[in-house]
Amino acid sequence: MKIRILPLICGMVVASPGAANAEVPELVFALPDAAPQAFSGNELRHGIAGDACIEAAKRAGFLGRVEFPPWKRAQDDVSSGKDLLIAGLARIRERETRFTWIYPIMSMGRAFVTLDRGIESYAQAAAELRYILVGLGAAEYDVLRANGIPESQIRQVRFDAQEAGMMLAGRADGWFNTIPQARWFIKNHPETKDLVIGPALNVTEQYMACSRLCSPALVAALTDALASMKADGTLDRIVSAYE
Repeated sequence: MKIRILPLICGMVVASPGAANAEVPELVFALPDAAPQAFSGNELRHGIAGDACIEAAKRAGFLGRVEFPPWKRAQDDVSSGKDLLIAGLARIRERETRFTWIYPIMSMGRAFVTLDRGIESYAQAAAELRYILVGLGAAEYDVLRANGIPESQIRQVRFDAQEAGMMLAGRADGWFNTIPQARWFIKNHPETKDLVIGPALNVTEQYMACSRLCSPALVAALTDALASMKADGTLDRIVSAYE
């Protein structure tokens, strides 16, 4: 009898009832398409969180696969689903009760990116920046609102690296983002080499997480896998490979 695999949107792929155990089950992880944390279009490399997910799945006894659905929708689907997995997710207060938090993959600082000057505080940003760009569904929106930036000054845009182009075109004068993503973008787009990255004003842990309703066995297996990757230096090596 052939094994029929029933995939979920983003989470664990399970064999149909009565199937033999000849085929390894697959875990599917939803990720943000935001290099270097994660990125699509490369069969061998998937960014920091992507590579960590593939290795963690392997150590836990599964195959691993990464997908890149719209980031806000991915969070909503995983939160309200069952046994669905997501990674590269900042652990912030506004998300705390929406997910089962498995293990931190890396820390990421956030800063304002501008055309001509370093922004050293949220108060300075509120006073000097007319429009501040953030990724749709990104933690940056919540961080800005929690630190007093009026909603009228925030513009949410899709995760497709258009923020820098919008600033260069005069459609915005600030971009609040993770420092690794800003550096990665500037490094790979010479036309943006004069953009100024300010100091880190916020740092979060970027987690692997699961639905609120999540198998304790799955959580334990992935926790153990990521903990072993941290202990033997694998997580640090993955991060260093993208610096």
